[in-house]
Amino acid sequence: MLKHDSVEDKEEYKKIFQEVELETDKILKDKGIKKGLGYIHIFENYKKKLLKEKYGIEWKTTQEMNPNIRID
Repeated sequence: MLKHDSVEDKEEYKKIFQEVELETDKILKDKGIKKGLGYIHIFENYKKKLLKEKYGIEWKTTQEMNPNIRID
């Protein structure tokens, strides 16, 4: 099972994470970035940036939480 950053489980952040995921999807769609191999890395990097810039939330991506597992 993949590890995830426990900040995602904090009740006060759940709505923020949902909103940021929708916003990230829209940004990538508007940029013409399509879902496929490697998309998770692009998505999570944008998500991480938005969480930090807009909300001051430090969040670790799936790859950062699971460095010994190849994720695509």
